[in-house]
Amino acid sequence: MDAIEQRIDVIERRMDVLEHKVEALEQNAESVEQDIKQLNIRLGGMNEQMKQMVEWIVALEQKVKLSNQQFYEFQLMVENDIKHPVSMLCENVYPVSEGWIKNERRLTSLEENVGVIKVIVEKHGREIKNIKRMR
Repeated sequence: MDAIEQRIDVIERRMDVLEHKVEALEQNAESVEQDIKQLNIRLGGMNEQMKQMVEWIVALEQKVKLSNQQFYEFQLMVENDIKHPVSMLCENVYPVSEGWIKNERRLTSLEENVGVIKVIVEKHGREIKNIKRMR
């Protein structure tokens, strides 16, 4: 009987150890459940933050598109309202383009031609006066 009692004592001790282990496992399971709840709460917060970030990114993309459009319009305005008038003004003040120089040469040759025509007209005018006097 002593052997049976000893075996019962060993079994009871093992059962006590197993009960402690089961209690520890139950506590660990509760802790894991608590951690899972906290993770779910954090995940929900992260999902909200992600939604906000997506909204911010969309808003930023729209602002970038608007800024690009405004910059393009500004470039056009600078080209049309500033660059061309200033270049025309500079062209008139200090001619550098080939077209302007060609026009200047044409004007010069035209002035020379007008001068020659004036001389010829004056000469013919004098001859006509002389002819009228002789009659």
